[in-house]
Amino acid sequence: MVSRGRLLLLAAAVAVAACVAAGQGSPGVMVVPQPRAVVAGGGSVRVGKGVTLLDSYKEALNDKDAAEYIENAFQRCVRNTMKAQDGLHAWTLSLHPEIQYQVNTTVVAPTATVSSVRVVLGKQPFPALDVGVDESYTVQVNNEEITLNASTVWGVLHAFETVAQLINWDGKSFTIQHTPLLITDAPRYPWRGMLVDTARHFIPLDKLKQLVDGLSAMKFNVLHLHLTDAQSFPFEVSSYKELSGKGAFDPNHAVYTHDDMSALIEHARSRGMVVMPEFDLPGHTASWGLGYPGVTASCWDYLNAHQPDYPENG
Repeated sequence: MVSRGRLLLLAAAVAVAACVAAGQGSPGVMVVPQPRAVVAGGGSVRVGKGVTLLDSYKEALNDKDAAEYIENAFQRCVRNTMKAQDGLHAWTLSLHPEIQYQVNTTVVAPTATVSSVRVVLGKQPFPALDVGVDESYTVQVNNEEITLNASTVWGVLHAFETVAQLINWDGKSFTIQHTPLLITDAPRYPWRGMLVDTARHFIPLDKLKQLVDGLSAMKFNVLHLHLTDAQSFPFEVSSYKELSGKGAFDPNHAVYTHDDMSALIEHARSRGMVVMPEFDLPGHTASWGLGYPGVTASCWDYLNAHQPDYPENG
């Protein structure tokens, strides 16, 4: 199910984007980040609660992982988004009157119901995930269906995140406004990442996965992990166990194993994100020397220099 945190993140991002995008693009169509182009109509459609994902896209795929990524994105961004709001009172963001009109709220009664989502892929739909891969996509909504068109699976994942933002619950039904609607989008920057310092502030694996969920909702594509620094070495290296055994804050509870990293990398990949682990070198390596003193230079003892009884502080 979509978490409360994910919904709040989406709501906050829409509010910020509304302030930035006021007067730009098509009034009423709010998507974060702002798409390259939006062509909006004056109607609306109802999204059926039993909306399904057509499986015709599987003809272009020979990889089981790719098909699962698409199926899970549909479940996460469409079905779970609707399930989390179904039955709630109608709600909307409280914004300044000058930008309130831009939010995807119900302003026109729907005249049709769409019950399916179609995915159309290119001829090479599953390239290796890396910075610079084709992530472009289009989302088209008409009275018959929602169509996501992308050259790659990675573009489709972003398209589903856009659909999640378009679906509005008005207290009675789910709608998508401003139809017929065509959104054309591609990243402005190939690297869209966040750096997380796990050397100085250990973050449990489940929290890192939650962070990936939030970042992917905003179409980020890189999680940069600053894994090690002078303060700690929280990663288990099987051939040099003392690196984390003596270099971590807590070798029993504040260390990432190989399985942890593999799970995080796969979780991120299924959402179109690359994990970039960083081992800080050649400086910032005091934590390495705690387990293997010979690998670091014998220089100023900055691990203990803050202590009141350090000789040079006397």
